[in-house]
Formats: sequence, C-alpha cells, structure tokens
Amino acid sequence: MRTRAIRLLIVFLLLAAACGGADAKWWIFGKSDEPVDFHYLYINNMSFLEKSEKITLFRDSLPEGRVIIRGKAKTKAGKVGSVEVSIDNRETWQKAKLGESGAFEFSFKPELGKTYDLYIKVLDTTGKSNKIEDTYRQITLSDRDLMAAVREALQKLVDAYCQENPSAFMALVSDDFAGDAVLLDRAIRKDFTAFDQIDLRFNISSVASGAKGRIYVSLLYNRFMLSAKSGASFTDKGTTEFVFEQKDDGLLVWSMKNPLIFGLSDAGNVATGTVYTSGNENIIVVDDSGNVQQVPFDEGINIIAGGGGGGGGADFAGLSNLRVSGGMRHHFVDLEFDTTLDPNTQAGQYEVVVEESLSAGGPWTEVERKALDTSVRVMSDRIAQQAVILYYRVRIERLADGALSQPSNVVQWDNT
Repeated sequence: MRTRAIRLLIVFLLLAAACGGADAKWWIFGKSDEPVDFHYLYINNMSFLEKSEKITLFRDSLPEGRVIIRGKAKTKAGKVGSVEVSIDNRETWQKAKLGESGAFEFSFKPELGKTYDLYIKVLDTTGKSNKIEDTYRQITLSDRDLMAAVREALQKLVDAYCQENPSAFMALVSDDFAGDAVLLDRAIRKDFTAFDQIDLRFNISSVASGAKGRIYVSLLYNRFMLSAKSGASFTDKGTTEFVFEQKDDGLLVWSMKNPLIFGLSDAGNVATGTVYTSGNENIIVVDDSGNVQQVPFDEGINIIAGGGGGGGGADFAGLSNLRVSGGMRHHFVDLEFDTTLDPNTQAGQYEVVVEESLSAGGPWTEVERKALDTSVRVMSDRIAQQAVILYYRVRIERLADGALSQPSNVVQWDNT
C-alpha cells in the first residue's frame, strides 16, 4: 500500500512539473475568463469587422486570384495558441499561419459561382476562444469587370444628380464618406437650387484597387448647366478623381476631389484634395448665396480655399477665440467661443455646429449641434471610443438660408 502511494505521488509530481513549464503547452484549459479578440482583421486589405456579413469580391482585383485573411489576435491571459479558419460553415477547420506576436494569415483560391461561409476561431493558451459567431462572413466571387462596376456606379450617381434626386444620390455614398456625408447631402441640395438643366457626362481614364479594398478612379468630364439665379449658361470640362468602397455587391463613393462634379455649393468641405493638371481650363464655382461663376482653374481653386467657392462660409458670425474650457477624457469636452451674434435675442435664428477631426487640417465631421450659444459640450463616438488627439472647430449656421459661417480657430483635445 505504501509502495503504491509513493508511486502515485511520483506521478503527481511529474505531472505538476510538466505543467509548470508549459508556456508552450497551450492546451491547458479553463484557467481564464479574459476575452480573446483581434487587434485588427482584414480581408484583402479591407477591414473585416466593418464589412457587412455578405461580401462580394471582384475576381480581377484579387492578388493572384486569392482571398487573403490577415490579422492579429490578442488575449490578456497567456498567449495566442492557434488560429483556424473555416470556409464551409464550420464543417472543417484549417490552420492559419501564426506568428509569436499573434499575427496570422490565411488564404484560399475561390471559385466562381460558389459561396463560402467563413468563420475564424482563435484559442489562447488557456483554451479560451473568441466569439466565433461574430466573425461570420459570406463570401462570393464576381467575374464582373471592375471597370464596368465603376462605370455603373458613376452612371447611377450622374443620373440621380441630373434628375435632382438627393435620396437616390446619397444612397450611393458611403456612411464613412471622407468629406462628411451630412455636408455632401446639404451641398447637392443647394446645387439643385442653384442649377437648372444639369447635363453631365464622363469618360473613365483609369481604375485601380488599393488599400482597404478601395477603388481609385480617374475620369474626364464635361458639363452644362444653367444658373437658376441669373439664367446664364455655363459649361466646363476637366479631370477629377473619386475613391469608391466595396459594399455588399456594389460600390459606394468614399471621397471626391476638386474640381468637383457633385456638391459644388460646399466644395471647401466636400472635396478631399485637388487634381492639378498642366492646363488652366475654366471651372464652375458657386458661392454660399447661389451665385455661379466660371473662372480659370487656378483662380477657382484659390476661391474655394479662401472660402468663396462654398464651404468657406460667410463672415456673419464674427467667431473668435474658440477654447477648451473643460472636459473628461473618453467622456466629453467643453468648448467656449466668442461671437458678434447675441444668443439672448438670436438663438432661434442660428445654430452652433461643432466639427471634429483627427487632424488640424481636416477632413471635418459634424459631431454636435445646438441653438446659438457661446458654450457647447461635445460627446462624440471618437471621444468615447478612441484614445487619440482630437481637433475641433465651430461654425454658425443661419437657419433662414442654411448658410454656414467661416470656421473658428482650431483647438486640440488630448483624449489619450
């Protein structure tokens, strides 16, 4: 009996010793409730977690015809032990290439006409798993020509714009539009007030797929329109660029550059960048009051940059001295400013518009709006969710005609 007890003790000690040095033995289960998740996750350079469940990929945009899933798993307890991918609705699992840091990669070559139900499973060294159901994506491969898809998306935009249908137009714009979708919506509605008999035509010069699954497009355009205010006719032509995002089985506008073909009434806020050419062709610009003019390209870009081509705003608010008066990181920031307007008597005529950016130079996104006052509290998604430096500026909107004032000075908020 004593001999048997000694043997059992020896076996127990040997097992304990093996487990004590088991950093490499990731099959030790049930010792952690810490979450397993991803630092980042991409499918063919597109943000995986931001895509909808159904993803359509274009065959001519796949590198070597392959779907590539790469990411970096994270866990607060132990290490990442394995990453596996299923492309057949969890019937089988395949191991991804996994590095020491938790970075991994998996690829496969899809077939036309076949649907792939994809899941990703991560296990840490305690056996804890990620929420596998949250990684579900249904992937299909399209043999549609990418150039044809871009042409179709652009034509839908042109048709909606020429028909002065703002709802149809905005349905073709990404929610993450770089120049702020709210301002674009407002700008095209102002266009429809400023212009009549819009006739817009285009020819695509080049199409390329790039980072984050975005599609970069260069095009030539020519345009005719009448000024609703003066009745004068205007024509122009030029080169401009768009960036599209893939969404489900279609493309949505992510950004546009000057010279704009849509949203001229707020070009200073809608456009993200300018396409410069060797010539100095005339372009059409429109101010906040709906006055249309045709000027040489260089002059037009300077007008837009100076606030006279829409977006710079009129100087009716006398904004000055925007400052941070208080705040709590990841909760809110309080702003104060000076204005020549009187909040006591004009609150019903004007609204304060607060714009936020990750850069002092924009692009800007509207994050707060209230009746005219000289102080405002901002509680945005970025404040709540991102540990970053944020920038703010304030504008005043005149409710009678929707005109926006010139922006205030820019202030910084440390949300890290």
